[in-house]
Amino acid sequence: METMKMRVQSAATTGSLPAMIQMWQHGLRSNVRLLIPHTLIHDIPYSVIQWVVYETLRPWTQQWGAKLHAPPSSSSADGALTSASFFSRYGAELARTFFSGGFSGLLASTITVPLDNIRTRTVVATASDPALTVRKVVRIAYEREGLRAFVRGGGMRVVWVTMNMACFYPLFEGIRSVLQCRAQAAKNGP
Repeated sequence: METMKMRVQSAATTGSLPAMIQMWQHGLRSNVRLLIPHTLIHDIPYSVIQWVVYETLRPWTQQWGAKLHAPPSSSSADGALTSASFFSRYGAELARTFFSGGFSGLLASTITVPLDNIRTRTVVATASDPALTVRKVVRIAYEREGLRAFVRGGGMRVVWVTMNMACFYPLFEGIRSVLQCRAQAAKNGP
């Protein structure tokens, strides 16, 4: 799917169906042979950086909400809305995961811009010549544009990934929290 999307976006094909037909004509071997280089040169480094940064920031950002999770003082015995209420805890969790997720996406996408650019160029170039290798695509790009070839479009990618991860992680953590609460409730019984 990613290969089809890139080929359509780059105008290497005129649409999804022509991209699918082109991939079919190139054959399974031609399409699968790029799977390992793409995974090794982009997907694994990006994912490792992103998750390590996110998991490193989580404990640090949890300290932000520590005061909000403190037990209510004895002066609020009337049950009024306190700083430890559901809404304040949810707001602290949302801010924490928004920051941690956004920053992890920012750092991972910034570091891997050249790798993403190589992956995209390879997918687009192999639309017209399925025998091209990653090494040959890199050499051609460098000869034509120099080092600038590997950061072209990087700013837009960094912005997109940062916003995407700033939204993804709060959703991920929220769903995980709900599932953990349900599992705990089921374990404790009715």
